[in-house]
Amino acid sequence: MTISFPRLVEDTPHSCPRSPAQIFEYIQIESGDVDNAHRSRLVFLRTAQVADAQYWLWSYTEADGEKVFVTCRVDSDGSTCVGLANPNGLSAEQFMLAEYYDEVYWS
Repeated sequence: MTISFPRLVEDTPHSCPRSPAQIFEYIQIESGDVDNAHRSRLVFLRTAQVADAQYWLWSYTEADGEKVFVTCRVDSDGSTCVGLANPNGLSAEQFMLAEYYDEVYWS
């Protein structure tokens, strides 16, 4: 399935409400790497407007080679959430859509 979302006007990691340093700190806490986390394995992928939410998406490769997605989402009410999860074979766009619907319908 092909999914496409428009990018935000400022499509950069620095436009994110969480700085790249804060995103990496989150990875150090939440990833399986613990003390082996390296910033060089964090790659900014894109921004996206998914319905009423704004997304900033990174890819992080853990020390064992497993790739995870790291998202920062800003909802229409201004609340911000950072998350890290295995993409389970989903493309970046499919992953953001799944996360959006998971948050909207199950929280």
